[in-house]
Amino acid sequence: MNEAQTACSPFNEDHQSFRQTCRRFVSEKITPRIDEWEANKGYDRSIFPEMGAMGLLGIPYPEEYGGSELDFWYSVVWMEELARCGAAGFPMSTMVHSYMASPPIERFGTQELKDRFMPQIVAGEKITALAISEPGAGSDVAGIRTTAVRDGDHYIVNGSKTFITNGTEADLLTLAVKTDPSQTHSGVSALVFETDTPGFSIGRKLEKLGCHSSDTAELAFDNCRVPVKNLLGKEGEGFYIIMDNFQQERLVGAISAVAGAELIFAKTLEYARSRKAFGKPIGHFQVQRHRFAEIATRIEAARQMAYHATRVFVSGQNAVREISMAKLFCCETGTWVADQCVQTYGGWGYMEEYPAARALRDTRLLTIGGGTSEIMREILSRMVFDGKEYLLPEEGSSTPDTSGPTVSEIFGSLPKRFRSEKAGDLQEVFRFDISGSGGGTWTVQVKEGEMHVREGAHEDPGCSVQTDVDTYVAVETGQIKPQDAFMAGRITVDNIPAMMALSGSLSRLS
Repeated sequence: MNEAQTACSPFNEDHQSFRQTCRRFVSEKITPRIDEWEANKGYDRSIFPEMGAMGLLGIPYPEEYGGSELDFWYSVVWMEELARCGAAGFPMSTMVHSYMASPPIERFGTQELKDRFMPQIVAGEKITALAISEPGAGSDVAGIRTTAVRDGDHYIVNGSKTFITNGTEADLLTLAVKTDPSQTHSGVSALVFETDTPGFSIGRKLEKLGCHSSDTAELAFDNCRVPVKNLLGKEGEGFYIIMDNFQQERLVGAISAVAGAELIFAKTLEYARSRKAFGKPIGHFQVQRHRFAEIATRIEAARQMAYHATRVFVSGQNAVREISMAKLFCCETGTWVADQCVQTYGGWGYMEEYPAARALRDTRLLTIGGGTSEIMREILSRMVFDGKEYLLPEEGSSTPDTSGPTVSEIFGSLPKRFRSEKAGDLQEVFRFDISGSGGGTWTVQVKEGEMHVREGAHEDPGCSVQTDVDTYVAVETGQIKPQDAFMAGRITVDNIPAMMALSGSLSRLS
């Protein structure tokens, strides 16, 4: 780095010292084994305790579980250095373990669950996997069909999962299930599943185009008994737990894509300096030099976009927009860079003995895993189309029409729309804080089968809801789905089960 780059870097001296530790570990313990793992279509699981002993699996986690509880930039350093191993498969398995499958356990598990599993996860004694995708449900999380039926103190789990990274090695699954098949989003729950549970089996190890140094499998569940205490959060919160974790997963994908692109570009530059054609190194030809200029520019643009998304993410702000942009641009850049590098190698780029071929195979997953480019474009098009409010309209709808009922009129309609027979045993006080012109604060109380609505803040709420006028009106009038607004960060709720129970008790606004 030059002085200007160093001054603008998000990394301090401690980060850079940690980078050297990571680099040494990768070069000594992983890179020498990566070709073997690629050939074997999977890693040696003994590497996980080695990473655990170095503190590399517990970077973001509390010290009470054996972690370091370091800021997220240390994780960025680890992701960038791990990419230097020369293949994308094993880094993917490591990232799934630490940043995709384990966070829901640490964030939403009971203290008992965390005390039981997190120290083993951080130490690398147990490997984790995120089990969401099914043969008939990938991006459509609400469409999963694996069921968990309550039977006393256990759930009986039946169904199947596919495309599960770490599937053949995992000791623990963060498992998405349907606890209420009659519902969509509100019917999804999340469980910690131990793979030594009777009835669990690995259907088959999948043969992939690339990322061979990680395993990917189909999983089957046949009347598996899972303790109710293994539930993450509460029943019906699984969809939101998964959505909450998606942002970090996509950010990890963006950062890793840039690091991988930088590695294969560096190797391609080396090749272009040594490979000769027509009596001189091919890097001296203008067509190649201009290609390198374009590659370097796109990689730098992608890096800065990933770092910007990281800054927003670590600040605690809603980063859906920035992370979606970074995931889209960085991953498509990574795929494009690999293709350009193959072109530079020429015929040798098509040979497995050269790194460009592996890079091309590995990077093809970037625009699919963790949310396809199509999904990223759909998320962003909704945000861009609806402006700064980030409203998410139904497919085919126009800009939300806020010329209909006012917020005050909608709250006034709630008691008439309340259906006590659908409320069950709901007894709760809700506080709605609606920002913007025409908004305000309302208290909604459900008690003994009746609903009472008053303007202002009154009783202490058991559920607080914050949103803006346009979003609230659009949700109530059916112009956008509440789960879409929630995912976009336009509605915040601190008691999701209570809010879903309230929503289920109301008839539609006429």
